[in-house]
Amino acid sequence: MAFVRFVSNLLGIGAPAMVVAVLLPEWLGVRLEFALIAGALIFLSGAALLEISGRREGDRRLREEIHALRAGQVAVRDELAGARREMKALEEALQAAASLRGGQGSSKALTEVMDEVTVLKSLVSRLSEGQAQAAEQVAFRPALVLAGGTAVRGGAGAGEPSPLMLQPLEAENLDDQSVLDEVKKCLRQDSLDLMLQAVVSLPQRKRRFYECFTRIRTDDGTVVRPERYIELAEEAGLIAAIDNMLLFRCVQLVRKIQRENMDVGFFCNISLNTLEDTDFFGDFVEFLEGNAELAKSLIFEFSYADLRRQRAPTRRQLGRLLELGSRLSVDQVDGLAVDPGLLVDREIRFVKLEAGLLLGEGGPEVFRSLKRELDRRAVDVIVEKIETEADLVELLDLGIDFGQGYLLGEPRLAKPAG
Repeated sequence: MAFVRFVSNLLGIGAPAMVVAVLLPEWLGVRLEFALIAGALIFLSGAALLEISGRREGDRRLREEIHALRAGQVAVRDELAGARREMKALEEALQAAASLRGGQGSSKALTEVMDEVTVLKSLVSRLSEGQAQAAEQVAFRPALVLAGGTAVRGGAGAGEPSPLMLQPLEAENLDDQSVLDEVKKCLRQDSLDLMLQAVVSLPQRKRRFYECFTRIRTDDGTVVRPERYIELAEEAGLIAAIDNMLLFRCVQLVRKIQRENMDVGFFCNISLNTLEDTDFFGDFVEFLEGNAELAKSLIFEFSYADLRRQRAPTRRQLGRLLELGSRLSVDQVDGLAVDPGLLVDREIRFVKLEAGLLLGEGGPEVFRSLKRELDRRAVDVIVEKIETEADLVELLDLGIDFGQGYLLGEPRLAKPAG
């Protein structure tokens, strides 16, 4: 369609120029050189007019898009304001109920709910800021093209199914803006899927931990995989809201598991943006300080690259979590050139390595040496992406501690915390 419009415009300004250049010498006896110059001037004038008209049309469309975005932002703010009012009413009702009942059991339950409401308040606030930031990016950077990449943050790569094991509908035909709209809708409606994948001890294959990660599913059942939306969410300033939602869901899940007296830990992937979000992460640490029994079941995981980039304030926050009994893990290690000294200095308890790194050429020898160093420093290795029995047999010969992958347990949708 754009090509047809271009050809039509070209003919529209070229035809008069050609007519002038051809007919002026015949009608008025003007020299051919001057006729060609006149035709060229007419052509250039027409092109300039088309350019001005095109710019005005583009400006008009941009104004309409910005107006629509601002109207959507106002609607989101109204929804968030309603959510805040509902939470305030919930707090007042819970406080009133506690004053009437006054029992120890009900007081404890009230404290748990109130703590979670506090965390949810911070999440709602963070989501609101993310929406505003996204609006500003579109308003002041209209030419920005959000392009999805292949980078996978946190546990998405380890936990997300390969294409053959996904639901039949995938988000292959959704453009970037549609994917981003689905992310925003899921955040507003609290409808992100919480997925769990088992981490087992070897060789017993006993489930010791679960890795938590998010996945988006549209109304028609289409699955939007993390590698499709993570980079878009980062560009739009929404990745912290996704992390915050994941942490909040993990806390609810841990509380449910503890009520059932199950001894299992949960890996929660968090980005450097969330770690450096002093408002939310500071509130979250304070929340865990008031609920220390939850902290012991949480293992906070970030990439090896982010570990190197952490600044002193972030390390202090993580130190508070360690004092409560939480543990730390790193993943997305590009090779086997891991620095054991750095892991010990940052009090890392787990390091995740892909099976392909250990089984590749020269991998077994390098890994055995690395494993000895990590064992001396009490750092456990989790080998991820284990998919065949043959690979598992080779890995067991290397003395690995824990394993994760489709062979040992596929990702499952977590049941709602009740």
